[in-house]
Amino acid sequence: IVVEFAGQWSSNAACLMLGKTEAQKEKVTVGKADTENKHRSLATFKDLDAEGKTLYIKIPCSDQPQPILLKLAEDLQPVDKETQMDEWDNVLVPVVPLYKSGSSWDGYTSGRVYVIWKGEVWRELQVTSNGYFADVDMSNSRKKATETRHVNIDGSSLFPGENVAFEPFSILQDGVEVFSGELDINEQARVFSLLAEEVEIKFAGFAHEQILLSTNSSPMKASSAPSDEVLGYPLPHIWLPYKVKGECQDVYLYYSSQALSDGAVSELESNYQSMAISLSEMSDYSSSNGFTLQTVFKLPTLSESQKVKAVVNEQNNCNVAAVNIPPPGSEIILRYRVLGSTDQPDDYFMLQNEEHGWSQKAYFRCATSDDDGYLNLRFSGWPEKVKEVDILRGAHASRGNETPETFKLREKVKVTDLLG
Repeated sequence: IVVEFAGQWSSNAACLMLGKTEAQKEKVTVGKADTENKHRSLATFKDLDAEGKTLYIKIPCSDQPQPILLKLAEDLQPVDKETQMDEWDNVLVPVVPLYKSGSSWDGYTSGRVYVIWKGEVWRELQVTSNGYFADVDMSNSRKKATETRHVNIDGSSLFPGENVAFEPFSILQDGVEVFSGELDINEQARVFSLLAEEVEIKFAGFAHEQILLSTNSSPMKASSAPSDEVLGYPLPHIWLPYKVKGECQDVYLYYSSQALSDGAVSELESNYQSMAISLSEMSDYSSSNGFTLQTVFKLPTLSESQKVKAVVNEQNNCNVAAVNIPPPGSEIILRYRVLGSTDQPDDYFMLQNEEHGWSQKAYFRCATSDDDGYLNLRFSGWPEKVKEVDILRGAHASRGNETPETFKLREKVKVTDLLG
């Protein structure tokens, strides 16, 4: 099995690994310069049994003995050792995120870089003060938040012709009572923080047959960024999958000045195409054996005054790609005082621009409160061409109905006015 890397550069702490199978132990290898093709390096796994293999990037950690493993592909099949290819089926591109500072390029010295692949955050990297990139062990410090669910209760549909307003009830999940309350004056209620896809409701004031209700997925609850992170060894660049099994990959990069909370990661995964930078220009490698376009281009030489000059300039003329990731734009924050008697956790505000097909929701449940008790509903990542937005409010006027009603509050508000 051969994995192709763009460029020829000094080795670092990262390597490639084939996972253990019933027939063979795990194997590791590193990229070595292809003497016949100066634009690439080849990482070769030899002496393999004829079986499917799983390929990983393996990065040692500074704070724990277990490495960070980043899965690249499954069921890779070995080829004959005499096989030669102009471009191999599995290609990785090393990239360095840069931004324009005046008329020259510069690199980041803090913040986080997020790699979105297959619609999910695949890597999170901390940027060090000297411009290196340290992977965050997401399996340890940013475990996938448990999805929670909620149920909508409409007493009038459960007991047609009866009035069950203010009737006390309890919710049982897998046979265990997890909530008790009463219906409101409209014979309705909503219960959050459930896990099961179906729950039982029991009314205390009268006998009735068993009632099972389906639950609905809830928005991600607001949470803080992790504090117990485990980091991989700092690397001078970031390996990204350009091709896997011969197919070009849909990869995006996103830079944030601080670590994203679980809720913000969920928002990024939902809106990465408008918030993050597409790396489709990596395809330039197949046609030119290098990088010559606008977003993905040849790594430039940085001036002596720039903090990251050492790590970047060491990689000049190595066919390492630079990626233009501008600093994050301004953020729109709408402040809202929640009315506990009427507002629901999955109510939201939405900004939209119909002309350019852009919209973004900020759910109450995902927002945090400030010192004055106002929810801070955050919006970011709108395309540069979006200059005006409509402000909409989504509200559950009926607690027994899952579908919210949407109201347009203001039209064609200038983005610059909201930034003020």
